[in-house]
Amino acid sequence: MSKMVSRAAKAMVLVLSCGLLSCGMVGGGALGRVACPALGPNVSALDAGFDANATVNAKVQTFVQAAKDLDAVSAQIEMKAAQACRRMGMDLGLSPAQMQPRKGPGGAAAGACEPLAMRIDAILRQGIRITATIQPPRCQANAQAQAHCAGRCDVNRDAECRASCEAHAEVHASCQPAVVQVQASQGAQQAAALVATLQANLPLLIEAQITLGQRLIRHAQVIAQVGANLPKIVGKAGAQALACIGAAADIAASASIRINVSVKASASVSGRAGAR
Repeated sequence: MSKMVSRAAKAMVLVLSCGLLSCGMVGGGALGRVACPALGPNVSALDAGFDANATVNAKVQTFVQAAKDLDAVSAQIEMKAAQACRRMGMDLGLSPAQMQPRKGPGGAAAGACEPLAMRIDAILRQGIRITATIQPPRCQANAQAQAHCAGRCDVNRDAECRASCEAHAEVHASCQPAVVQVQASQGAQQAAALVATLQANLPLLIEAQITLGQRLIRHAQVIAQVGANLPKIVGKAGAQALACIGAAADIAASASIRINVSVKASASVSGRAGAR
């Protein structure tokens, strides 16, 4: 009982402090997890209790879970893009110092991929032409995840719940990976190193850019908007619900930015590789 009181008190302090600090500063880190334990690891927000009102509780459950999902997958997208670009950059003579992460969400991908794109430009100016043929990935949303989430609310009538459950199902989709084939159409001998590193590393970059990033970016934008609108929609919800909405809204907004930046950084490389 004392733990529940302590937890609720912390949530109330957080909500009241939003008058002095932006709720967005709470984030998904340690402070966010104190205010909203459902944001912590190994916790399903779909099974958590946020508010005595069943409709409000369902909206918060599904939104917090979708925000957690997108936060995790956005980090994967950034990591995969940065890793692929760093490997290619090293193969093409860039130093780690030239591919340092930049500030902000997606900064690791931008810091690695943009210098690589410039290096590829320099190589192509030597009269080399390359083409990367991509057989797109095929993905199917996770029906079990969709059903589990939809069991919390009426997805046919509740727009916020429907958007959250769709995002949850897409994050947990099963995908057949893209097939990538790179070849030089001009200057094959000089392009050997470029072709080799693209063939080895472009599949990982395409996974970040297309399989995950481009497929999920719309869902990330929608969930970020849900997070921005939800406080007005739920009205006078309890302290725990409001604290979790604020913390989850922050990580949803960051996830949307991270995916967008990482996709653009990845495309700056795959486009120069003649991906089609």
